[in-house]
Amino acid sequence: MKIFSPQIIGTLDVDGNSTMTGSLEVTAGITGSLLGSASFADNATSASHAINADNAISASFATSASFAPFTPAFPFTGSAVITGSLGVTGSVSATSALIMGLNSTSTNAINIANKGYTNTINEFYDGIAIGRGNSLAFQGNGFGSFVIGRDNTVGAGNFTSFNTIIGYSNTISGNGSSRVIIGGQSNIQTGSPTSITSSFGAILGGSFNRIGDCFGAGVIVGTNNTASHNNSVVIGGSNIATAAANTVYVPNLNVSGSIVGLRQISVGSSANATGTDSAAIAGGGTSSGQNSAIVAGTGGNNSQLRSVILGGENNTINGGQGSVIAGGINNTARADYGFIAGGFQNAVNLTSVRSAVIGGTTNQIITGHTQSVILGGSNISSTASDTVFVPNFVATGSATIQGNLTVTGSIIGTVTNATSASFATTASFYSLASVDQDVVITGSVRGNVGALSISSNTASLDLSTGNFFTLQLVAGTDTHINPSNINPGQTINLRVNTTGSATVSFPSSVKQVSGSVYVPTTTTGVDVVTFISFDSTDLYLSNVKNLV
Repeated sequence: MKIFSPQIIGTLDVDGNSTMTGSLEVTAGITGSLLGSASFADNATSASHAINADNAISASFATSASFAPFTPAFPFTGSAVITGSLGVTGSVSATSALIMGLNSTSTNAINIANKGYTNTINEFYDGIAIGRGNSLAFQGNGFGSFVIGRDNTVGAGNFTSFNTIIGYSNTISGNGSSRVIIGGQSNIQTGSPTSITSSFGAILGGSFNRIGDCFGAGVIVGTNNTASHNNSVVIGGSNIATAAANTVYVPNLNVSGSIVGLRQISVGSSANATGTDSAAIAGGGTSSGQNSAIVAGTGGNNSQLRSVILGGENNTINGGQGSVIAGGINNTARADYGFIAGGFQNAVNLTSVRSAVIGGTTNQIITGHTQSVILGGSNISSTASDTVFVPNFVATGSATIQGNLTVTGSIIGTVTNATSASFATTASFYSLASVDQDVVITGSVRGNVGALSISSNTASLDLSTGNFFTLQLVAGTDTHINPSNINPGQTINLRVNTTGSATVSFPSSVKQVSGSVYVPTTTTGVDVVTFISFDSTDLYLSNVKNLV
């Protein structure tokens, strides 16, 4: 039976086949099956009107997929627009690209963008971009990189592969592979545009940090730090830049346990430890000797084994092991086991082992003088080994001297335990105020012998310079002997070398035997004149003549 454009109000029962060439509007329902083309269901008002999916353009008009006898929708070839949602309960595989967003021209790429935003993947294999405004773009070969976040970039190199960015506005560029930026903002890893020289770097967090053209470098948090040397790391801080390979840089280090296995420790903006097992801590300076150290101070230079510079400025250890400089400015230690404490431009010179300078200015232990010490003063140079040199010595208690003591000035105080007079090498002991107990001298006591000179027929005898003097008279001339600096308790001996017809005279402060004044031997010979003082005014003279 054929029906041409009928209008049926009520119920239509069809037993057998019926061909309809127009349209069919059903307001109730259809019992049984209705076969034909999907166009028969163009105007179905509800899913209940289409019993079989064969007769529906849209799946929403079918109550069950079992009503669709035609070819299934999947696998699907061609283009499709999904205006609703897509739920997948199994797996999804693609041989080209899965694009959720826009702009992918790569092989085996996944591009997932936030609604209303795009990511870009160009000339790349096996890339993944998830988020917003990310870019994987290459000039040549690029493999296996992964970006999550916003406004991140991997690319601009002929070979940039296996790189990862997670974060915001971070960049990996130039040739290189296996680089990582995780977290943070505006961090950058760069590389050479022509060769593969930048790989295996990692930036973890922070902002505006950078890894340059190097291998295996790292920056961990912080701000505006730069690692540009192989296998070096910057941890925290700000504006820190690496200066050497295989080095870790930190702004401050607080260790509650122990540090084990370090070979060089450099702490400070100008500190530089380069020797094996060396350290430069705080301040500035270079510690290049094995087992050496510079602690605090500035401008120090320690190049010797097992030596230490503590503080000060521009101090140097450059010629002996086991030396120490503590404080001061421009001091230099050049001998083994030397010691300088403070002062300015002091020095312990070569081969002057186990010697020291303590304080003072421009003092020095001369080369070869071992186990000697200079205490204070200025411009003092050692003259012997095993000797202590001081400019002036004030003893408020007792002094025990077991070696040699050289005083270039005076000694003031009480000496109670001098065991040998040989310990006093200069006549400056005249200013010793007193000895308040017995002194036992097991050696000898001697004084320097001074030669008097004659000027304008006068020989000046300065009693502050010694106790023993000599005088050569001039034939036919009277020589006036004029003593000065008389102190109570002095005994002065003068050897007079006589010659024919020479005479002498004295001031009134020199007292002689009445009627028997001293007259030199009239022939060539030797006289001894002795002066004794009991106050600071007069000297009492005695003499022995013509000694042969």
